[in-house]
Amino acid sequence: MAMAGARSTRRAFAAAALLLGLPVLGFVYGRPGRLPPADFRFVLPKDVATLDPHQASSFADGMMVGALFEGLCRIDPDTLAPIPGVAERWDVDADGLGYTFHLRPAATWSDGTPLVANDFVRSWARALAPATGCPNRGLFRPIGDGSGVSAPNERTLRVRLVERAPWFPALTAHFAFSPVPVDRIATHGDAWSLPGTHVGNGPYRLELRRLRDRIRIAKNPHWHGKDGVALDVVDAYTVGQASTALNLFLTGQVDWVNRIPPLAITALEGEPELSKHPFLATNILRFNVTRDVFADGRVRRAFDRAVDRGTLCARVYREGERPTRSFVPAELRGESSAPIEARSETETREARSLLAEAGFPEGRGFPEVELLFTADESVRRVAEAMADRWREVLGVKVRIQPQESKVFLDSMRSLRYDVCLGSWTADFLDPTTFLDVFRADSSNNRTGWKDPAYDAMLDDAAKLVDPAERLALLVRAERHLLDHGPFAPVAHRGQANLVAPRVRGFTANALDLHPLDRLSVVRE
Repeated sequence: MAMAGARSTRRAFAAAALLLGLPVLGFVYGRPGRLPPADFRFVLPKDVATLDPHQASSFADGMMVGALFEGLCRIDPDTLAPIPGVAERWDVDADGLGYTFHLRPAATWSDGTPLVANDFVRSWARALAPATGCPNRGLFRPIGDGSGVSAPNERTLRVRLVERAPWFPALTAHFAFSPVPVDRIATHGDAWSLPGTHVGNGPYRLELRRLRDRIRIAKNPHWHGKDGVALDVVDAYTVGQASTALNLFLTGQVDWVNRIPPLAITALEGEPELSKHPFLATNILRFNVTRDVFADGRVRRAFDRAVDRGTLCARVYREGERPTRSFVPAELRGESSAPIEARSETETREARSLLAEAGFPEGRGFPEVELLFTADESVRRVAEAMADRWREVLGVKVRIQPQESKVFLDSMRSLRYDVCLGSWTADFLDPTTFLDVFRADSSNNRTGWKDPAYDAMLDDAAKLVDPAERLALLVRAERHLLDHGPFAPVAHRGQANLVAPRVRGFTANALDLHPLDRLSVVRE
């Protein structure tokens, strides 16, 4: 009866897709018959660029690196609290600056060789080395130059922080803090992360990597928690278009999809396979302040005030987004979010007034600007709505420009843009995971904006012991950032997932964190 119900729901999904005009495809990746079926199959929005924890940056990279490697701690998807990973326990010094991690006696690499504390010392040194070019190097700020990291013995890692970071155990769960086989990297170079030479220390090990097709991983027999891993083989398919991913799900060829066309989300409301929940991430607009017009804060604020956040959330995003003018989600500030009205005539008038003050009344004389965004069908709808709104309210000409993900990131990093759509997702449960983005030395700033006063407020907050005083200063820092900064928050994101009825252990949470070793399936 259960399977009959699942098939009935599947037919309902397919009918909804057809009503939306989406073709339901029988899509098969790779060469049928060459590979035995995987226990669990899911979709990545693009090819994994790297399986090196110190080079990874995208969701696709992080998802796979997180399955192949394990840090000192892990994050429990049910509570979002740090739990033991390679470290079976840890101690904190009375001053909050010293941490002692005690490694599991059974800690090993996926080839069965022992993993020792000094592997973390060497790995973190590699991540901090400028030559490595680690995109998440900013996360290592609490350990400074790493000189306070030592291994008194093979099973003990001692870390002395340069600034207080109560979330540090959770931070060590981030894939950038994973150990890497430094000697193997020295021997094999970039080839160390390819099938046949790859070695990790997580619940899975690499079996196959086929560009524009899939990555296959298999249960790691040397992982300390192997007895609790239910999925022996997992396939991650590369699927660039959300509509194609939806079709694969509707026809039963994948078990999990986390990018869904907005119209499909609306049509599938109420179906048990659709899960929607708040997500600790904020959609933003970045302004390139090295471009003359956006060097003027009045112009940036005019573009900010002109955005109709309520309509965007109600009619365009559709994943449960909440309109906002704050960068840090309310859940990290201990307060509830006040709703923003769909349209504010006061803000419309303010936007026009600010642009006029900057010398461009009704948009006259304002140069045509380009709005950059990733080449994705759902993001295009947001870009079109933004551009139309700016033309309507400000009288400015806006050209939308999609770019493939890698090119888009390169354009942002090298400041080859005017305005761009972006977002930021929490790496840990503290306001600084957002606020540190716009520090002058942050590799994620990507706007050309620098403000010593802002950086000083964050530095001062790091020295405070009292949590209430620290939070109050961080709130003031965010206010300064919003008043003077190079960006505009638009919406706190929601997340929608489609999960097959046969999947067990999938927990909706605010970090959208779903460790593969926690999942299982009901065999059909």
